[in-house]
Amino acid sequence: FKKVDYSNNINPNWSVNVRALGSSNSKSGPQSKESKDFIRPKLVTVIRSGVKPRKAVRILLNKKTAHSFEQVLTDITDAIKLDSGVVKRIYTLEGKQ
Repeated sequence: FKKVDYSNNINPNWSVNVRALGSSNSKSGPQSKESKDFIRPKLVTVIRSGVKPRKAVRILLNKKTAHSFEQVLTDITDAIKLDSGVVKRIYTLEGKQ
């Protein structure tokens, strides 16, 4: 094993607040692509339409589970177990599609 003195390391790679030496603040190049690839996970509550009591299901949407809108619809269909087929449309609480 090699003894490492972490106090002498000026710019650790794992630090969130410190940038690497070669990074720049410009929005062009691979830096902007990396920022677009990062998607924050969202917890979405899906409420089934119909007569009460309505079943509410919470679904986690992140980069791994939500590659496309069709995959999100499939995951929602699997989670709420519809009798009538598949989920085709999703609406907000305000009624927007």
